[in-house]
Amino acid sequence: MGKTNDKVLDKGEFYKQIQKNLDKSEDAMKIVNEIELDQFMPKQHTSQNGVIPHQLHQKELDEIIENQKQYYPFLAEPNPNEKRKPHAQFKLDELIAFKIPYYVGPLITKEEQQAQSGAKFAWMKRKQDGAITPWNFDEKVDRMASANEFIRRMTTKDTYLLGEDVLPDESLIYQKFKVLNELNNVKVNDKKLTVADKQDIFNDLFKKQKTVSVSKLQKYFVTEKHYLTEPMIKGLSDTKKFSNSLSTYIDFEKIFGNEILTDQNKQNDLEKIIEWSTIFEDRKIFEDKLHEIEWLTEKQIKAIRRYRGWGRLSKKLLVDLRNNEGKSILDELWRTNDNFMQVQAREEFTKSIVKANQKLMNLGGAASVQNTVESTLEDACTSPQNKKAIRQVIKVVEDIIKAVGYAPEKITIEFTRGADKNPRRTQNRQKQIMEVYKTAAKEIVDATLKGQLENEEKLTDKLYLYFTQLGKDICSGETINIDQLNNYDIDHILPQAFIKDDSLDNRVLTSRALNNGKSDSVPVKQFGANMKSFWMRLQAHGLISKRKLNNLMTDPDSIGKYTMQGFVRRQLVETSQVIKLTANILGAVYGENTDIVEIPAKLTHQMREKFNLYKVREVNDYHHAFDAYLTTFVGNYLFKRYPKLRPYFVYGDFKMTDNALKGMRRFNFLHDLKDDEELVDNETGEVLWEGQKSIEELKKIYGYKFMLTTHEAYTQHGPMFKQTVYSSDTPGNLIKIKNNKPTEIYGGYTSNNDAYMAIVRIKAKKGILIRLSEYLEKK
Repeated sequence: MGKTNDKVLDKGEFYKQIQKNLDKSEDAMKIVNEIELDQFMPKQHTSQNGVIPHQLHQKELDEIIENQKQYYPFLAEPNPNEKRKPHAQFKLDELIAFKIPYYVGPLITKEEQQAQSGAKFAWMKRKQDGAITPWNFDEKVDRMASANEFIRRMTTKDTYLLGEDVLPDESLIYQKFKVLNELNNVKVNDKKLTVADKQDIFNDLFKKQKTVSVSKLQKYFVTEKHYLTEPMIKGLSDTKKFSNSLSTYIDFEKIFGNEILTDQNKQNDLEKIIEWSTIFEDRKIFEDKLHEIEWLTEKQIKAIRRYRGWGRLSKKLLVDLRNNEGKSILDELWRTNDNFMQVQAREEFTKSIVKANQKLMNLGGAASVQNTVESTLEDACTSPQNKKAIRQVIKVVEDIIKAVGYAPEKITIEFTRGADKNPRRTQNRQKQIMEVYKTAAKEIVDATLKGQLENEEKLTDKLYLYFTQLGKDICSGETINIDQLNNYDIDHILPQAFIKDDSLDNRVLTSRALNNGKSDSVPVKQFGANMKSFWMRLQAHGLISKRKLNNLMTDPDSIGKYTMQGFVRRQLVETSQVIKLTANILGAVYGENTDIVEIPAKLTHQMREKFNLYKVREVNDYHHAFDAYLTTFVGNYLFKRYPKLRPYFVYGDFKMTDNALKGMRRFNFLHDLKDDEELVDNETGEVLWEGQKSIEELKKIYGYKFMLTTHEAYTQHGPMFKQTVYSSDTPGNLIKIKNNKPTEIYGGYTSNNDAYMAIVRIKAKKGILIRLSEYLEKK
């Protein structure tokens, strides 16, 4: 609206005022129109103009061009991009109609961006060099390759093979892998599926139904396998149905038919179809891409649905890596009843994985260690905190190499976790046992025991074992008086001289007299004849685990090869994924001349317990340095004392001999470190442990009063305060907005960032230097 003498007028009144003061001439009307546009139409360069759809602007532009082309023919120049003419008929139209696709991103390649600014977040792929305009966009930019890169940069890489792209989650290969891996964990009446049964279920159920329930599988065993009753099915994460299916296979069978699905020459094309469907959300691009596969018909192209999600493993890992028999991991999942973790841990596959990772890491050469590590970590499937830790490890090793002049002979690594600030059990012990009492064990639990459990507020280890043993001595079967628990001991099933295992699966409650009489013997030898049935009953009703039952039934003097391997792996093999990734990188960077020794954290913890080397995190950070020393000490000791077992804890060592475990009767590998014994390497004569002298050396290093520590250097930028201005009645001390504005009236800021400065006097070769040091500290 216009204004006259500070009075606001509506549009009609405004025109009347103008007409009173102007003649009805062309010049007057021109002035009126300009005033009208200025007062009543929004400016084209303001943000308010964004609410108008671009199609209206384009329509207006087209009308202007139609009116002016007789005077200015160049305005009507047709759009040189023939494909875009239905959307923008004139060349000028593209300035309004064209939009850079979101999946192309910044119009610069990753290489060009890195060369110009050092950044590398762009992903566009070019067809040709030269300036990119709305009219030559499809000539210069590869839309499909850019879209592919857009999706790929957001997907993870293979968990085992560094740098390898993962398969789509609904890929034929990946779905087959998931179904077979799940089937190989299934137990029918407490027995693993036979290979023949597994393959029949795969063909008869999974290839025909997208959802396979437990009830369907039970009926299948009755009707097809001639079971008399429906069997008990265990081993599934969901107790009612399988979590995985062959849904893509069933879809494709309807679209293409069985002949194409079984044609080996078309398997790669089928995998491409699923990959493209997962990558390209734009249906037009997806269909254009499908036309590259010549045997596809238009009807088939239209029938292919959109697939979503990505897996965690690559095609190279599942299909391309081969063992000595030429079989892949997927082949082994099909022809055996081992699950994926068991298959990939076999020597031939582990060796292939290590070699592939080393080959990838060595592509950069020794001169570009940091660049190679960075490019590997960029795609690694681990957290930013772990990536940062690995970068620091590489920097420390490089610093040491720079100081001594050569690569280390051994690098010993242990992944330490910080103390839990809020430690708690994942499940309340009392609720856990009560649930078992009400369900699986309801037939064997009496009311008295239930009442005792309900009256307890907190279960100690003794009480927990008391209730899981149904209030009975595990060795004699006699009833325990809950009021006299102090007369009973918590005893290790397998003695600590045999294996270091302090878990509840290796501890039981028994009378002090029986415990003292047992010495280093095991329960199965002295009490097995009378107590085996009781132990089995406890496990059958869910009161103790299968592993605990195995420990109770184990006689160390007659264990088999595979049981031995299990004990060794439990003590020496580090399973942390970040340790594996770090070992992969270190092993690939520093080559075959450096042994990477992986030490489980429980071994250094055992050393601290054994020699009373307590850890107090609150005092200082020195415990990290001592942990590093213990890790190196334990690594060197194991490396020299047990050379035949190196494949279990040395990265890339596969020289396992057939008799490596022969004669072994102890699996607590630090048990021999005693104050009155000396240990010598039989081959070299090197002293590995000197009894009390070695213990004193450990305690001397443990008691160091000064150690070098490093802290991350950083500069804090930003405002001095949080920018919210709080009212004067806000509790607490407020900070003035300005010196002349008291907080009682105007309010103020909170959460200040205080700056500190220090003047430092330095004695240097050139004399005394004065330096100003400043830093910011966030309160």
